[in-house]
Amino acid sequence: MSKEDLLTPSLIASSDRANWSGLSLEHYLYPAYETPEHTLENHHICIYLGTPLT
Repeated sequence: MSKEDLLTPSLIASSDRANWSGLSLEHYLYPAYETPEHTLENHHICIYLGTPLT
């Protein structure tokens, strides 16, 4: 898997057309990988919807 594959996830759904004030909802599909340590400029809530990791 290339670095570009990790940096360009597939956008499945978005609330862009919902015209919510200051709130957006996006659903992305990422391939399985370990996330490198990083910081974000905005607040994000990530919800894992896959198979339990235990």
